[in-house]
Amino acid sequence: MQELTKAIIAEFAKMPEGTSVTAAAFLHLADRENISRTLCALAKCGEVFRVSRGVYVATVISRFGRHGPGVHLFIEQLANQSGKAIAPFGATCANGLGLTTQVPMHMVFWTSGRTRSYKMGKLVIYLQHVPDWQLVLWNEPEGELLRALVWAGPTEVGNVLRQLTEKVPERAIHRLQNHASLLPLWIQGALRRSP
Repeated sequence: MQELTKAIIAEFAKMPEGTSVTAAAFLHLADRENISRTLCALAKCGEVFRVSRGVYVATVISRFGRHGPGVHLFIEQLANQSGKAIAPFGATCANGLGLTTQVPMHMVFWTSGRTRSYKMGKLVIYLQHVPDWQLVLWNEPEGELLRALVWAGPTEVGNVLRQLTEKVPERAIHRLQNHASLLPLWIQGALRRSP
């Protein structure tokens, strides 16, 4: 058992920070039952985090002690592994763009995949499934503009778009306008009225 523990820790050390794995990633080392038991033991002693049922991520050691990987690294690795779009939700984007001073209380991301949650220590990360149009340009800066418009909703989209035109380069608005046909009519109309 000690050898398997060392081997699994060594495998985690080779992975990029934030990579989540299941017991299946270690089947070349032992049978699933022993791997699952070892992963549970590693989670209990703080070597790894059990972020959801059967899913683990290595802890990071820094001068402040042992902690989970950066949330954005974890999300980036999750998107790469799953092949699904994952992006910050509208309120986070609006806050980042200076449209609101309210800071979201939860770590919420929109995804093209299933709705689910992950837990790293006391931090809970929520993935919420949304329609594909809300993830247009999901990995581009212009995607944040779109998600901020979604946050604004149909009644405030014009006001928020006016604020954005003062804050972001004109080409960013034009790039969003180029994708308008993929968006609902209330956003299309606001984009058409924008300079």
